[in-house]
Amino acid sequence: MTAVSGQVQIGRHLFAVEPPDVIRVVLHGDLSAEELRETLTFERILAAESGRVLLMLDASDLGHVGSEARKAINETTDIPFRGYAVYGASFHARLIFNMMILVRKLLMKGEEVPAIFCATEAEARRWIEARRVALDGGERIR
Repeated sequence: MTAVSGQVQIGRHLFAVEPPDVIRVVLHGDLSAEELRETLTFERILAAESGRVLLMLDASDLGHVGSEARKAINETTDIPFRGYAVYGASFHARLIFNMMILVRKLLMKGEEVPAIFCATEAEARRWIEARRVALDGGERIR
């Protein structure tokens, strides 16, 4: 199985692999642990192909993220995430994502995975491009 570009629907959420190393998720409504786990398959495939994953999330229509979904972050320690760009997130969604990112950071001692909250997709894409440059030997960004 190889990661290909294009969209897949997982529950009400849209999931897309954008080669070489971006996973874009458009969240619609509540996010369950099962839906989160289903995305892990694609994330692992992309990671195996590119060596890293940059995650871009549209959280403008995010609903509830239950405790089981938040706990599922423990299952991502084998995925080499190298940056998170979240856009359209409400204050509540930012709190949830910050908590999930912090938990993952604690599990992955010493791993540098910057995260940014953006207002728009265009801003998130610019950050992803800058992060890719930094990872490929350019200037370091935070």
